[in-house]
Amino acid sequence: MDWFPWYPALYRADTLDLTLEQDGAYRRLIDHYMETRLPLPDNNNALARIIGISINDFEAIAEQVRCKFNAKGDSLHSKRCDIELNRQDSLSRKRSNVAKAAHDKRNNGKDLQASAKQKPSNSSDTGQDRTGHNKEKNNDLFSNFPEFWSLCTKKVGKANAEKAYLKALKTVSHETIIKGFKVALRSWEGTDRQYIPNPATWLNGGGWDDEYSADAESGQLEKTPEFVGTHPDSERNVWIHRIKMFRKNGSWLGQYGPNPDEPDCEAPKDLLK
Repeated sequence: MDWFPWYPALYRADTLDLTLEQDGAYRRLIDHYMETRLPLPDNNNALARIIGISINDFEAIAEQVRCKFNAKGDSLHSKRCDIELNRQDSLSRKRSNVAKAAHDKRNNGKDLQASAKQKPSNSSDTGQDRTGHNKEKNNDLFSNFPEFWSLCTKKVGKANAEKAYLKALKTVSHETIIKGFKVALRSWEGTDRQYIPNPATWLNGGGWDDEYSADAESGQLEKTPEFVGTHPDSERNVWIHRIKMFRKNGSWLGQYGPNPDEPDCEAPKDLLK
């Protein structure tokens, strides 16, 4: 894996207890975890080699670093890494299905073209401009994009969103996109803006197929104002709202990490009492 999403605020909150040396070692282990897509070996010698330090140096910081992982059998697991890897696997499967559908559509199109070659074309007799017809068809499809864009609360990358929208229409209907996006919007209510995907990202990822809480599906999520600003209390307010919504209706996105009922929840500990 050459790239994976990084959440600085969550990482900083989880590593405030580490020294600079411990933090650097922990980060190298996280990178290795994501690059190999595998849990770490539960072995100090192996961990020292991954980090690139001597066994003596690692053993001096081992306790503080190892406590960030969960030991299972002969491996060390990171719940946050596992959540992200599972999300990527799910997205890859969806994209594979989309690619297969596009492949089948292309092949079907070739069959239709072959059949058309065997039949005389009436386009010259009618004076019909096929190129103009295709442009008109694309314009008809694109005429519904403003409805999607008007729903976006994070209006960034409009040109990319337009391309992603037209691409999505090759496999699903405009109604399916709108219905799925409205459910997603309800699930994002109260979410820090930086964690809401850009419109193009949501479209390219087939977001209409994502699974949300029952309340998001039914439209019963409580609408609350966004928390803004750079003061540390802003981040705390976001966690307060997330926990409130979880206690009220079970709404919790995978990007938040473990939920408040799980031992490794990344919210401030005093808010979980």
